[in-house]
Order: sequence, then C-alpha cells, then structure tokens
Amino acid sequence: KALHKAALLLATYLSSCRHAVAVVMVGDEAVAVPAGPAQSCSDILEMSKEIDPSATLYYAIVPSNPPGSDNGLLCGRLEAEHDGWIGLAISKDGQMIGSEAIIGLPGDATVLKYDMTDKGIGITAMADDKQTLTDTSIEQEGGKAIMKFTKLLLEVGEIPILEEGKNVFLHARGGASLGFHSTYSAFKMVFATLEAPEPALST
Repeated sequence: KALHKAALLLATYLSSCRHAVAVVMVGDEAVAVPAGPAQSCSDILEMSKEIDPSATLYYAIVPSNPPGSDNGLLCGRLEAEHDGWIGLAISKDGQMIGSEAIIGLPGDATVLKYDMTDKGIGITAMADDKQTLTDTSIEQEGGKAIMKFTKLLLEVGEIPILEEGKNVFLHARGGASLGFHSTYSAFKMVFATLEAPEPALST
C-alpha cells in the first residue's frame, strides 16, 4: 500500500509538471512512469460546440502520441455572452454532484479545477498538486467572458475524457463571485465524430 501511495504521489507530481503518467506494476511494486512526451495545443481551435445561444466551446483534441501513451490533451476556449464566472465540467452522468469543473473567475483572474460535491455552493478548489491545467486565462472582452485552458485527457484519480467515445459535460455561469449559477446545462460530445445535438440532460 505504501508503494502504491508513493506511486500515486509521483504520478501527481509528474502530471503537475505536464507529463502524462501511467502507474504500472513491476513485481510487487506500483511505479509511476512518464506515459509519453508532453504535447501542446495549436493557437487555432477549428472545432466548436454551441452549448446554448449565449455560450460556445471552441476546442481541439490532441490524441495520445504514441497511441496509448495517455498524454492526449483537450484544448479549450469557452466563450459566453456574460459578465461573471463561467465554467465547464466533466461528468460521469450529467449530474453536478461528483463532477469535476474548470472554472474561470474574471475578478480573481484565475482558472482552476474544482470538485463538485453538492448542488448548493459545494464547489471546492482541488489541491495545489491537482491544479495541472496549462495555457490558462480568463478575461471579459466586448460583453463576453472568455476562458482558455489546456487539460490532459487522462489524470490520476479524475474522470477521463475519451478521445473516442461519448463524453458528458456541464456548463454553468454565475455572478462576480463563485456561488449559485444563473445558467446551467448538460450536453454530450463525441470527439471522433461529433454527434448531432441531443436534448439537455435532466438536472
């Protein structure tokens, strides 16, 4: 157990240095090893998903290279006609509880990862060693909130984002400080071949 814990700690550290990692067994030892070289996003995000009439996610998927090396990336720019915080979450089932969010706070100039623990104000910033996002920014411009980020598709202890297959995301936006959302929606995406829009999932 101690070795396994140490491997997970090493995996988290390497991930924070922007190296995808894999945890493998060598005999009775769990060892974290780099799963592939660090990759980067293009400045141009050609794909887009209209979440609602006021919000659009522009994105690109950088596949794992070599295949199976778990170093793939989600490159994202979320734009919303809104004055306040905006967020995008990865979800297992379309429900808020148990999902993992990326939230941009213009007032604090921060883009961080959060655990979502309940439907009230149960949103807690992840520990510093889990704050592995790169290329982050949040700004208000021309009546829009614009959040940029790069996230590893696979991270230790987190909900995976599938290069191929169905992913469930949540979007919310709120006021100047993080709290109750004024707008909330859930939607599905398949990155290999984008599905036709589906009705929003029940909340």
